[in-house]
Amino acid sequence: SQKVLYHNTNSISLPEFRDLVTYYNEVYRHTFHREKPIIVINIGMHYNRDTPNLNEGKLRNHVHNLAKHCRDIGARCIFRETSPQHFDTPAGDGLYMKNAPHQKCMSQPPESFSTLNQWRNAVRNDVVKEVGSGKHGFVKLMPLFDQLAGLNMAHTPKLLGNDCTHFAGDPGFWEPWHLSLIEVLMDVITDVM
Repeated sequence: SQKVLYHNTNSISLPEFRDLVTYYNEVYRHTFHREKPIIVINIGMHYNRDTPNLNEGKLRNHVHNLAKHCRDIGARCIFRETSPQHFDTPAGDGLYMKNAPHQKCMSQPPESFSTLNQWRNAVRNDVVKEVGSGKHGFVKLMPLFDQLAGLNMAHTPKLLGNDCTHFAGDPGFWEPWHLSLIEVLMDVITDVM
């Protein structure tokens, strides 16, 4: 049987990631090295474009350190795409604008999903491809953005004010996530066999 460890965070540092891998190594001491769990990592959503050069550089460095560590220790890591934001902006890009804290969510899906900004995914994809996989592990990408692009109504804006970033707890909204994870895991199984 194969174990999948999902660590959902937007702020895990490299030392915290090392501690996480060490923890799982100790908890699953008898099977960790034999089974090589797959670690799904979700980072990036809370890097905003208010200072693009600074935040893009920080995100690039963050992903680089985690991906390189995965590669170097032979871990099997999947970096999940960030989901789309659906803030109503003049550009129609959906991004949160720090200088406009009372933004509303889009009332309709965007006319074209290509207007939604994927800068975080572009940075992450570039870094993961640059770092590459190691001999005994891998660093892969899990697509998700496009599957959620039309779900502007799936946020819970009343729960936390105008939250057009986080998706509601309705299980139906999470089906694309599950399908994307299954597709990546099927690719992994195919690659191994």
